Amino acid sequence: MTASYSIMMHPKDAQVVVIGAGKVGTRRINQLLDGHSDILVISPELPESLVHKVRWEKRRVRDSECFLASILVLCTNVPKLHDALMRNRAPRQLIYRADQVAQSDFHFPASIQRGNLTVALSTHGSSPYYAKRLEREICDILPGTVEEELAFLEEARTALKQQTMSQTMRAELLKRISAQTFLNDPNRKEKFKLLAKRRGEE
Repeated sequence: MTASYSIMMHPKDAQVVVIGAGKVGTRRINQLLDGHSDILVISPELPESLVHKVRWEKRRVRDSECFLASILVLCTNVPKLHDALMRNRAPRQLIYRADQVAQSDFHFPASIQRGNLTVALSTHGSSPYYAKRLEREICDILPGTVEEELAFLEEARTALKQQTMSQTMRAELLKRISAQTFLNDPNRKEKFKLLAKRRGEE
């Protein structure tokens, strides 16, 4: 298996073209809509739920075409068309190929979103069902307080960045307040303010 690296992108300014809007294509479009508002879908059909959310060209794609979009998502049931579009790819274009995930430049991992927490899982196409099962198991063990705890930690981190203190001292304080015992304290906000004030005076 070719080595791959996990990254998180914010493709809001990227041009995205999706070819095909069947079951898989619809799922990929919905995933892209979470972080991207301008998506062009080229397909003879499009689910009613997506008609007002994407730009739609109601047609079939020819194998002689070349798309200049930054991201190209191939979700038809015609492998030969995918082969041709990959040969015609634009420079530096990222392509996802639903029928041959191993040939894709990126993947759509199973993911869990809880506020500022994102957990992504991928089997690199070996078994999406296995990834979904792991996703459910992880959901079951995540504490229900994840969102509020991360919101508190984000607020605390922002506040500390505005204070004058050494990087080492800031790191020690951030580590201390991220401990579960500290997060469980109902007076954690007040205690954090006191700790931050003391460190700022040292």
